[in-house]
Amino acid sequence: MPWLKQLIRAALEGDKRARYKLLGVAAALALVAAFFLSGSGSTSTNNKLVSLSQPTNSGANKLPATGIWVHIVGAIQNPGVYSMPSGARVFELVAAAGGYTKNADQSSVNLARNLTDGEQITVLAKGASLDSPAKSSTISLNSASEATLETLPGVGPKLAARIIDWRDANSGFKKIEDLRHVGGIGDKLFAAIKDMVSL
Repeated sequence: MPWLKQLIRAALEGDKRARYKLLGVAAALALVAAFFLSGSGSTSTNNKLVSLSQPTNSGANKLPATGIWVHIVGAIQNPGVYSMPSGARVFELVAAAGGYTKNADQSSVNLARNLTDGEQITVLAKGASLDSPAKSSTISLNSASEATLETLPGVGPKLAARIIDWRDANSGFKKIEDLRHVGGIGDKLFAAIKDMVSL
């Protein structure tokens, strides 16, 4: 495949865009291989790719001794907690979570990096950026852009726009609990994001 050779050559010459494209190709191939090796498109503990939408205390999703748990959030199709084999890389987690959303900044994560047990991977939306290190763990409700708000789990473009509309109409958020007044934010979503935001 001449185009693949050209892509590899460009990546080796230092072309960042070519590197990202090459990683994307690798991720797609890994996903296809995982699909065919598993014999079906469903995820299971046998595949070591288990997405947990809700915490569980049952033994059904026990992780093999050689595996790790990793949390992926942000601009990803199926954010959640996944079990992965030890030594797995970020691109494999992205593939397991269904890939990027349309507004994802694919360069915001290092796809080639090894995963570690218990870590959280955040895929930023285009135009979004993390704050300074001291504030990187929270997003400001009163200053964040729509793109930045979309990095919160469960917050898409429409909900991010409603948050900004409420902020503009009410001269900003006075307390975190004001998020409950935004249409589309129920108790479950509020509980999931309240510790990720600040005023």
